[in-house]
Amino acid sequence: MAQQPTPCLSNCIAKADICHGIDIPCFCKNDEFHRKVKSCLDTECNQHDRDIALQLQTAVCK
Repeated sequence: MAQQPTPCLSNCIAKADICHGIDIPCFCKNDEFHRKVKSCLDTECNQHDRDIALQLQTAVCK
């Protein structure tokens, strides 16, 4: 079972301000969203947050 987003990851998703609600196609395929979230994760979150983000992306975007 996939993890829940960490508070830091949730904050990065909100700050990206691109995908809203449960927009799985946007979460999985929007390159600008990926760039913004990755940049935020790299500067504001720890390795655990980045690991959870990757696990969630892998689970949701099969």
